[in-house]
Amino acid sequence: MGIDYGMKHIGIALSDPQEIMAIPLDTILVQPDGSHIKAIHKIVDAYQVEKVVVGLPFNMEPSVCPWSSGTSVSLPQRPMKSSSS
Repeated sequence: MGIDYGMKHIGIALSDPQEIMAIPLDTILVQPDGSHIKAIHKIVDAYQVEKVVVGLPFNMEPSVCPWSSGTSVSLPQRPMKSSSS
């Protein structure tokens, strides 16, 4: 699953089985109450996601955007289910 984490919207994409291409799935609105994180968890569960890639925002220069440093902090880690469970 690919996540394009923005200040207002979060883009979600899923890869094909060969992990060659990502296909857009949904856009989630960022909510003040944090419910957008629950929406991401629902997608992870529904599609049995095993890997997540989060895009790092860059300016056109290319330099890192001011909110890039908060991207990794904004996405709490959640243990993935192993295939043996």
